[in-house]
Amino acid sequence: SMAMTRQMTVADYEQLSDIYERHELRNGELHVVTPPGEDHSDTAREIIWVFEQFIRSKGMEKLFIETAFVLGRDPGAALIPEVAFVRADRLDPHRNTSRPVQTHPDLAVEVVSPTDRPGEMDEKVRTYLDAGVEVVLLVDPRRRDVTAAHRNGSRNVLTGSDVLNLDAILPGFEVQVSRFFTR
Repeated sequence: SMAMTRQMTVADYEQLSDIYERHELRNGELHVVTPPGEDHSDTAREIIWVFEQFIRSKGMEKLFIETAFVLGRDPGAALIPEVAFVRADRLDPHRNTSRPVQTHPDLAVEVVSPTDRPGEMDEKVRTYLDAGVEVVLLVDPRRRDVTAAHRNGSRNVLTGSDVLNLDAILPGFEVQVSRFFTR
């Protein structure tokens, strides 16, 4: 992924209002987000479906899809998880909803693309956890597995019929990992 040479602040990043959704700010550097392929899209769609059904059935808020979250200011960090959940009571009711969200998610889900380097994903996970995210899920359509990285430092890899339990964030949420993969 291409990085601009100069350091960039969150304020600069927010001025990119027309294009910000296709860029992430990592360590103060702007990165173009590669458009996802079909496998990625299929997996993201299933994840959205599973989470959206659950939170609607519970009357909970709020799921964000491909939304920029400001996670740090020095150096600037703003990431775009495929799916994120933020508890309603943590959202400022007067926020500017046309701008990146200023509150970190409780849960962030990243779908791993063939173009993502492992070091890059590790850095993203660290950025999320350092910002206060409770759980980061890395969902890999090729390996058909989910890595759950927790704020307390634990990490586990789940596959197939393994059950992902997110009780701490979404009370009662359990799903077989295979549900995230269409074929």
